[in-house]
Amino acid sequence: MKARITTHTRISLKQEESVTPTHPASTSRRGRAALLVLLFTGIVVIAVVLVFALNGGQAAPPEPTPQIEGVTAVNPPIELANVTLTNQFGEQVALEDLEGKLALMFFGYTHCPDFCPATLDEFKRIREDLGDRAGDVQFVFVSVDGERDTPEVMRDYLAVRGVDDFVLGLTGPEDDVRALGQPLGVFFERNTSSGSAAGYLVDHSTHSFLLDRNGDVRVVYSFTTPPDVIADTIRPYL
Repeated sequence: MKARITTHTRISLKQEESVTPTHPASTSRRGRAALLVLLFTGIVVIAVVLVFALNGGQAAPPEPTPQIEGVTAVNPPIELANVTLTNQFGEQVALEDLEGKLALMFFGYTHCPDFCPATLDEFKRIREDLGDRAGDVQFVFVSVDGERDTPEVMRDYLAVRGVDDFVLGLTGPEDDVRALGQPLGVFFERNTSSGSAAGYLVDHSTHSFLLDRNGDVRVVYSFTTPPDVIADTIRPYL
């Protein structure tokens, strides 16, 4: 985009001397107008300062454009339950432990034949697109199949997918996972009639969710949202 260049015209002294003197009444009206402009400007400045202060000294991030297909801004943000699950190393991780970083969260399972491996591959591309700021985003994979997805299984799966160096895998009791996903409308249900070689499949939601630094959900992404679009809508929150 080309920068707009503003041209200032210099007025000569002769031009200034030739200006017709201003009528006193006109001067008074102009003075009142100038006062109103200054008053309005002062109100705007005070409002900006108040918003800045209420956000802990940080400017509020702009909302993603709701017209982008597959991207839904959540306003007001959704607060999630502070659920504690187990990561791929057998350590207890509470949702509040993620605070201070952005988090991109997906609900899936290791035996998933399609959506889950595709989403983890997209996590790689999103991370690449974020470049030097990728470290400010915690990528999270929450299992909806805690019965089979033990920490060991989760660790091996993430390694096979090539994301074990940056994706946090979380697994745990079904009730805890449902408590985490319920405010987001996350759905998952065991499908025993699929005839899968894995024994059973799990029908589940395929959205990803962006959590802000307070752990609140700010953006929902559909499965079809391109990785570069997701990266672009994450950047304003970094």
